[in-house]
Amino acid sequence: MDRYLLLGKHHPDSIKSILTKPREQYLKFARSAQALWRANFRDLNSSITRMATSAMGGRITEELVAEEISRLQLAELNLPQTL
Repeated sequence: MDRYLLLGKHHPDSIKSILTKPREQYLKFARSAQALWRANFRDLNSSITRMATSAMGGRITEELVAEEISRLQLAELNLPQTL
């Protein structure tokens, strides 16, 4: 996760940090069985990019993480099952 946030150094208006509690909240979900990550790192990268893009004031908050987790869970429900 830090690796993706560090990429922001090339873009002055991009994300600068994620607060400790939201980081723990996101990582707990990301490592759980609920997070399927069907496209591996592309899905993870897209998720972090969405949060970074939406972060007001350059900080990913608990509310933003909760919204992203809900979006990911809903998306997983709508994906076709693979054999």
